[in-house]
Amino acid sequence: MTPKWEPGQDEYLETMARLLEEKRGSSVTILAKELGVAKASVSQMLRRIAVAGLVSFPKYGEPVLTKKGILMGVAILKKHRTLHGFLALIGLRKSKIHCEACRLEHAVSDEVERRMSLFVENVRKQSGFITLR
Repeated sequence: MTPKWEPGQDEYLETMARLLEEKRGSSVTILAKELGVAKASVSQMLRRIAVAGLVSFPKYGEPVLTKKGILMGVAILKKHRTLHGFLALIGLRKSKIHCEACRLEHAVSDEVERRMSLFVENVRKQSGFITLR
């Protein structure tokens, strides 16, 4: 039986992919701080994600994304950044961009994300607009 994917699991994969990119650890403590949740909640969610084969979570030690987890996390992170750039481009207030990008990344299809990415890149190249990370 395949475990049910729950809202919020994407946030863990995205955060772990970003921490990996930044060459920072993704301990339970760091993830709890980054995500604004309790360490017990992080441990519980990591166990669920481990069942899906996306993270290795040893009883004693730091959780690590599997190859499949890295691919998924990087894809989610890329989608978030594309949405972030698009929302900045259309003039959404800076204080709302991150929250809206988080909301939209779960609803936007890969095709729409690709087209938005091309649009953002074209506008950025033409106007010198810098997308935020």
